[in-house]
Amino acid sequence: MSVKADESPPKVDSITSADPVLPDLPPPGLQESVVLALDFILAFVRLFKAEASLALSALPALVVLNIVRLPVYLLTWISFSILVATGMYTLTGSILLTAVTFFILQLGLALLLERQIRKTRAVCSMPESKKNMQMAIASLKERFKNEQGNS
Repeated sequence: MSVKADESPPKVDSITSADPVLPDLPPPGLQESVVLALDFILAFVRLFKAEASLALSALPALVVLNIVRLPVYLLTWISFSILVATGMYTLTGSILLTAVTFFILQLGLALLLERQIRKTRAVCSMPESKKNMQMAIASLKERFKNEQGNS
């Protein structure tokens, strides 16, 4: 005997509709506002803990990878820069253009690395927690302002 054979679909006649929502409900009072504020604070603390945990758990791996990759990347970049500068010298025969080419390559890499560092800092600044906190503060200010106006 199969399980599917025992199941029967619900009858349409037996489903009752939900009670209609009353549009004339009074605004929540101070007690409900405090409960909502505390609930938000607890949710915010959970979000903060989760983001902080993710950031901290990724930190050791990031450090180890950078330590291991640094010598390889450094030697590869220096070799590539010397290759390009030597190619410039072969084409032009000018030592000045060779030095300028080498400098421009180093400057370009420095700018690229600075851009990546700024992006990484932005990710580590917990943007969702900050945004959530600003929204909550604005909401609480508005709610208590409305409560004082209703009193």
